[in-house]
Amino acid sequence: MEAIPSVFICYRVNQRWRSPLFKLLTSRKEFRFKLLVSSDFRNSKVCSGSFDGIKYKKFASISIDISLFGKRLQVPWSIGLLRYLISEKPDLIIVEGRSNFINSIKCVVYGLIYRKPVYQWGLGELRNANRLDRIKSLPFLAFERLSTGAITYSSFGAQYYKNVVKLEPSRVHVAVNTIDDRHISLRPIRSAPTDLFNFLFVGAIERQKKVDLLIHSFSIVANEVANASLSIKPVLNIVGDGSELASCKKLASNLGFNSVINFHGALLGSQLARFFDDSHLLVMPGLGGLVISESICYNLPVLCSVGDGSEVDWLSNGSGLISGFRSADQLAQEMMSFLLHPNLIPEMSLKCLESRKKYSFDSYASVFLDVIHENIQKN
Repeated sequence: MEAIPSVFICYRVNQRWRSPLFKLLTSRKEFRFKLLVSSDFRNSKVCSGSFDGIKYKKFASISIDISLFGKRLQVPWSIGLLRYLISEKPDLIIVEGRSNFINSIKCVVYGLIYRKPVYQWGLGELRNANRLDRIKSLPFLAFERLSTGAITYSSFGAQYYKNVVKLEPSRVHVAVNTIDDRHISLRPIRSAPTDLFNFLFVGAIERQKKVDLLIHSFSIVANEVANASLSIKPVLNIVGDGSELASCKKLASNLGFNSVINFHGALLGSQLARFFDDSHLLVMPGLGGLVISESICYNLPVLCSVGDGSEVDWLSNGSGLISGFRSADQLAQEMMSFLLHPNLIPEMSLKCLESRKKYSFDSYASVFLDVIHENIQKN
């Protein structure tokens, strides 16, 4: 009897938003799937969620802190990972890239020894990466170039793997970063706001998210609206938690906008859905990725800066605006343009439907299945 091929994904932890993919892969009958994760990171949000419906193995791990693209990363060293790979002999490994680079090296070593395909899974590089960032990234190139191929979050990331890493273009696949939209019913096209304009931020309130910049910008917008005696009034709802929450609340208070800047803490499920449904524009001034896809699934247009690269795919059809704002004044100008032209909201909301259809969870999962089928058939 012919053996069933085995497929491993090696990831730092089982993050809540990745679980639907891992569960789907576990359910497949044409290959044996297993998720390999490290231990949870103490005193951080890098922790595994539920493993219901997922076949997995968790390794005891040592946490190592590094800084990449100005962002602090906790990288695991999973004890016994290479030994386990040698004993199990998977036919294909898909491994989370730079944020899991120590374990990625072990997976690549296994692939070289046993001539098994190993695919990197990551964003590639950020759109605002500078020369110093690229110099710091040079050590990663070695194991990336020794990999068979890559699955990347965006079309922009694909260019990195093709042009910088020099992987065979046919082995670079784009699975645009997305949430599981299967539980989100189709929303109606949004109407143009008339009295209140609800701006929304969703995410961790950390330095790289630039929530303080958003608050400063909103205060400029609110003052301009008051001075111009516009009938439409702006409100900012901030959904999330993090190390900068207290300082952001203090900033809003010091600026005198407590009544129209509302902090709601971290929310999930129907509580979060209510804010997506009741808002007119998601504003993401700092790093972000998945929340953009979630916003689009609710037909909520987006104004953002640099994310994980997937924002270019999601918003290029007009469902949002990607801006290069570098100051509170510049962001305020962008926000003000929506208040002055509220009919932009229904126009962009209509485009959200197109993006959601193109980058659904099903299309995302199909990329992984295509990579798996292509490689296990060769083996």
